[in-house]
Amino acid sequence: MAKRKLTYVIFMFCFLAFNGIVDSFLFAQDKQEITVTIEYVTSEEKLVHFNQGEDLRKQFRFNDAITDYEQVLTGSEKSGKEPEACYNIGLCYCWLNDFENARFYFTKVINEYKTEPLVVSFSQYGLSWIKEQEGKYYEAIEILERELNSKNCSDYEHNAVMLFKIGKIYQNDLLDFDKAQEVYRRLIAEYPKAKIINHSFLNNLK
Repeated sequence: MAKRKLTYVIFMFCFLAFNGIVDSFLFAQDKQEITVTIEYVTSEEKLVHFNQGEDLRKQFRFNDAITDYEQVLTGSEKSGKEPEACYNIGLCYCWLNDFENARFYFTKVINEYKTEPLVVSFSQYGLSWIKEQEGKYYEAIEILERELNSKNCSDYEHNAVMLFKIGKIYQNDLLDFDKAQEVYRRLIAEYPKAKIINHSFLNNLK
């Protein structure tokens, strides 16, 4: 009977917590107290945390920024900033040289926010950057090429930067200058009005 009662209490707590009703819960079993705190963050509070995270990130206070961004991802009430906050957490971890956590959050964006093509594409770029830092240059190029070929993201400037990055990897990391020049010529042909066209690497090709 005691077992059934405890199961019922736990079930009711889970039910209430899932529905955002319970703020805190306390029960005792065999003289041991367990305290569970459920934090409910409104959409307005999430926007405050997001903006604080942005300010902290710009100040290079990346761990503090992550703490605020994580508040945006909690709870069921949406603010519309969840995809960007998730990406920015990955970005902060990149700055902290924590590639494992950065990869986790970039992948989370890709898997959970597929209706946000720009932030997904930026996350793909982030994954390719991590591969480059790990010395996996062809894998980095493959990620960028796959993203470009998918046509998922229509952002002109971002796509131009991805193509430029491919050329830069060939040039700086693989020392394949012919292939780099080929990619740069493609960049000039396909994105003639992109800002990245003004980069010094392309001066001799214009």
